Amino acid sequence: MKYWIVKNSWGPEWSEGLCGIAMEASYPLKTSPNPVQKKLHL
Repeated sequence: MKYWIVKNSWGPEWSEGLCGIAMEASYPLKTSPNPVQKKLHL
């Protein structure tokens, strides 16, 4: 499973539940196959 490591660079209080990153975490869900991409001929 891939994941992000978030570095706190805003000070010690920012990561103690005040920024909301743990309360509103999100991740994308892929629901359809990749569309066929046309090659650009220059």
